[in-house]
Amino acid sequence: MFISRSAFCRPFLKRLVVCFVLLSMQQCKPREVAADLDSFLDSPQIASEVYFPRQVRNEPPPGAIDYNIPITDDVSLGARWYLSDASLPTVLIFHGNGETVPDYNFVARGFLELAKLNVFVVDYRGYGWSTGRPTLRSLIEDARPVVRFFLRTLEEETARLGSDAARPPRPILFGRSLGSAPASEIAASELAANFSGLILDSGFSDVGLLLQLFRIDAGEFEPRVIEMFSNENKLRQSPLPALVIHGEKDHLIPAEHARRNHASLKEAGVEAELLLIPEAGHNDLMLEADTYFGAIERFVRRFVRG
Repeated sequence: MFISRSAFCRPFLKRLVVCFVLLSMQQCKPREVAADLDSFLDSPQIASEVYFPRQVRNEPPPGAIDYNIPITDDVSLGARWYLSDASLPTVLIFHGNGETVPDYNFVARGFLELAKLNVFVVDYRGYGWSTGRPTLRSLIEDARPVVRFFLRTLEEETARLGSDAARPPRPILFGRSLGSAPASEIAASELAANFSGLILDSGFSDVGLLLQLFRIDAGEFEPRVIEMFSNENKLRQSPLPALVIHGEKDHLIPAEHARRNHASLKEAGVEAELLLIPEAGHNDLMLEADTYFGAIERFVRRFVRG
């Protein structure tokens, strides 16, 4: 069944309109400057101004499998694998702020029908049915155990299928908006070798610009925070071919971020495509379904199946 373009984005639009309102309200709050870098990275106040978690869980649709990914003794992250066709590659998605795993119940069908991809999407701490609370530190540090769990689960499913002929292509790494941070962290790590490509959707480049947006004062720790979280620095170390997608009318994370990320990937010497969608903003890229999923499908055909 063909999926209408307008249906893809509805869950994201509703959730992220709320995020914009909350952001506007929070810009009037006084800020506290952390005493040291650790307290800044783990600060509940800072986290409350960055994250918009929602606790929600529903039944997985037919063919989908839910997981609880252990991170620490008392923290696990919810994830869902929309495994529609085990012979197809899977895209591991670190989603955007204001989104949760269940929001992808319908979007996963778009990845399957229009880009021929299974979807494995994971929540952050405090989102969906995940436990714990999100912090700046956890956004980055949780990425590695998530990827190791994902790769182990993918390998177990491949082994269950038996024949090497049924082995699916290597997976794709995907980060949307806030999720571009953990995706870029993995792309610059030793774990990148397990993936065939990287896709960034509405990702940021210099986190210093986001600190200004949220009016967060990192004080003397700002250089270290920029080093830890700025995607453009990490992408210079990525070995993965990449597709960078962004809306030209994105007023939350302007398209200049995409241009800078694309330039960093070029500096890394990898093949990288920049797709700027003229009429799209931050949360409505998927409304341009033919353009958005068409670019992903071509990227997959060239670098994953090719």
